[in-house]
Amino acid sequence: MNTAKHPQTLLHLLVLAAIVLLFTWPVLFNGLPDLSADGIYHAMWARNFSGQLWQGEWYPRWLSGMTGGLGAPSFFIYPPFGVYVAALFKPLLGEHDPNGWLMTGWSAALAGLLSAIAAYFWLRDLTDSTAALFGAALYVISPYRLALNLYNGGSLAAHWGFVWMPLVLLAVKWCVEGRRRAIPLLALSYGLLVLTHLPTVLTFSWVIPLAVWFMSEPKQRIEAFLRTFAGVALGIGFAAIYLLPAMLDQSKSWIALVDADQWFYYRNNFLFIKLVSLLEYRVRVLVLVLSMAASTALFFWLLRRFDTDSKRRRLALLYFLTGMGSLVMMTHLSIPVYEVFKFLQKIQFPATRFASALTVSLVATAALAFPFLSSLKTRAVVGMLIIGWIGADVWAASTAFSAWRRIPEERAARDRKTLELQCELFDQWPRPADSMRLSEIPALEAFLAAHPARSLVQNTVGATADVESWRPRLVAIKVHSPEDGRMTIGHFYYRDWRAHIQGSGQSAAVTPSPEGLLEVETPRGDYTLILELIRDTPEHAGIWISTISLVLICGLSIRAGVRR
Repeated sequence: MNTAKHPQTLLHLLVLAAIVLLFTWPVLFNGLPDLSADGIYHAMWARNFSGQLWQGEWYPRWLSGMTGGLGAPSFFIYPPFGVYVAALFKPLLGEHDPNGWLMTGWSAALAGLLSAIAAYFWLRDLTDSTAALFGAALYVISPYRLALNLYNGGSLAAHWGFVWMPLVLLAVKWCVEGRRRAIPLLALSYGLLVLTHLPTVLTFSWVIPLAVWFMSEPKQRIEAFLRTFAGVALGIGFAAIYLLPAMLDQSKSWIALVDADQWFYYRNNFLFIKLVSLLEYRVRVLVLVLSMAASTALFFWLLRRFDTDSKRRRLALLYFLTGMGSLVMMTHLSIPVYEVFKFLQKIQFPATRFASALTVSLVATAALAFPFLSSLKTRAVVGMLIIGWIGADVWAASTAFSAWRRIPEERAARDRKTLELQCELFDQWPRPADSMRLSEIPALEAFLAAHPARSLVQNTVGATADVESWRPRLVAIKVHSPEDGRMTIGHFYYRDWRAHIQGSGQSAAVTPSPEGLLEVETPRGDYTLILELIRDTPEHAGIWISTISLVLICGLSIRAGVRR
């Protein structure tokens, strides 16, 4: 039986790989879409992250080359996984990809392939192989994934999030069934989701307890919940290396500005809000989301109408409620939920973020309903929806690259300057730099002209200073100072910068200048001043917790393999 199944599985995976290649080849040749909303930032991150990674820094958090060389705490804040994968392609691309576009594009294409494979094995555990192939193919061409997320949004992190959600749901099902490898699979997949995209974690995690409830029988429910809780907790521990600094060190950056900015305020980003033109982005989101919700409802109706198997009917109800619950959370009807659970307000764009869980519900109900798509009318409706989604994907891709369409010279000039200056998003600048003002290109250019990156300015007459070595978190400066003074360094201040005199152990106070740059005491004498961005308590604790969690996951995996 297994021998017969393997060739079919391989064939199905090859079909999925062909579909992924068909719909993502533009990012393989052109890179992450340069006209997308976030593509330019992921490209800049990949460029800086890869440079530091291949110079020996295994987890670059402070990107020294951002903001014109003044530095930024980008990956103290942002989850690293998607850019980490992109950085692994750096040796293959070399000088062919100076700005990071191809690295991120290849990372996105790999995410598309792995998400298709993950969806196939998840769905095959719910239904038969052919139905799983159908559902996984829908997962690949989902308009939220491709049209809105990849081509319009250029969100590499959110795109990678689709790899882990099917594996989380597969592991949850295994937890209910008591399989030995369920907990390590859940820990790894959930932990990687946290390391990939926090908004997806917030908008998807509620599905996990719902799935346990619907999949388990009353007598086994408590045990299933305990196994699932253990897997999720271990996954959070695995991701602590990123999560603890990101959660506990937010006061060191301007990430709170996102909550204060009206554009990011969640109430301004529901469906049906401020629809001015039929051609605007919000209308595209509305149409595609409603088509996905309607399709989920159609597949659910087919199952309830024709399927008599009680387990499949329960699964159908689970994923129908997932889809409809996600739809409600995209509208004003959900405001009471946001008011009770304040942390949800950090999602910022509910009209799109909850579409991740809606996509999962769509493909699950589609796969379950596949045997009942025999009616000509039903096939016609589903066919029209799929053609519409493919059309949306193709149209979005055709408008996502400057190589394929003209753009206003003002936009082109701004993008060129953004890349030239490596201008970081305003919310990921370090305090106390004036991020709201300086994140505007003319203001940053003027600031860099007055305060060049890595410049050294002494306030003592006759003092000199020269950089001996400069690494992202460790700087050595040769100082000659005839008397006590201070030196301003052309690099942004961050609260964990420390300074000492090499050899003597004597510390030197580090404070922010009025402009938000590093300002260091320079005692009288000739010496080498060492500036170091140290690991604080959350960073140290995160490394230890992640290490311990990874050891536990490996131990559980080995134990499950031996017992098998």
